[in-house]
Formats: sequence, C-alpha cells, structure tokens
Amino acid sequence: MTAYERQIKRTEEYYDAEMAELEREDIEILSSKVRNSRLHEIIHNPTQEGIDEA
Repeated sequence: MTAYERQIKRTEEYYDAEMAELEREDIEILSSKVRNSRLHEIIHNPTQEGIDEA
C-alpha cells in the first residue's frame, strides 16, 4: 500500500468515526453553499423536492 493509499484510508476512518459520533448524538447536518446545484435546490426547496420537515 502506498503512502497516499494509507493517508486516504486514515482520512476515511477519521470521517467515518466523526459521522458515527454525530449519529450517536442525533445531530443532523445538511447544508449547501453552492447555489444552482442539485443539492442546494433539494435543501432550499424542501416541499417541492421531498425533504419537507413537517
């Protein structure tokens, strides 16, 4: 395994652990700063796009 591959693996493990911790704390994070992107439209038009927090 190259040094780059080891670094990617460590990065994956770090973020997996961080996400698991957030899930245990019941924290939900969904945001988008990229206007006109598909994700931005879904987040900022929840009723039309199906993410409505009723």
